[in-house]
Amino acid sequence: MAEEKEEKWYVVKTRAKQERVVQQQISRFGVETFLPTRIEVRDWHDRKKKVESVLIPNTVFLKAEKGVAIDLHNVHGIHFSFLRDVTSLQKNQLMVIPDRQMKEFMRFLKISGNQFEIEPDATFMRGDKVIITQGCFKGITGELVKINGKDKVIVRLNTIISCSVPTSMDCLEKINGLI
Repeated sequence: MAEEKEEKWYVVKTRAKQERVVQQQISRFGVETFLPTRIEVRDWHDRKKKVESVLIPNTVFLKAEKGVAIDLHNVHGIHFSFLRDVTSLQKNQLMVIPDRQMKEFMRFLKISGNQFEIEPDATFMRGDKVIITQGCFKGITGELVKINGKDKVIVRLNTIISCSVPTSMDCLEKINGLI
């Protein structure tokens, strides 16, 4: 089997609270990484403080050729494990996030600020596939769902995370086929 030379987005799992350390270690080797975070207000004893928290605990995304990604762990000793794709027909396949889907997810997080909600159960919901046709989210594809009686578009990253944003029906266009 020929070695894959195309760079792909792989999902790696870290030990608890080690996401930033693993991201820095991987980046030292010139490999592109992405660690989704969000700003949250936390209550401390005497005050409230804004802190940057990791959006998907114990998870870092890296973009590299398969051999390079594996070497980060096996040769360079960075402590992480690859998430396996349980939906793949090939046993023990590493989970790969399609480049377009990853770019849309990063764009979604960037332009939404903190104006989105995590939808833990939305990973398994089915609905109309839509594309947002207006506004700052224009061009992002997702799934239309109703949550608490409000129309929202779910932006899903494989089975890892689903985020939603309220939307107006006149900003959506139904698309056929898979996203």
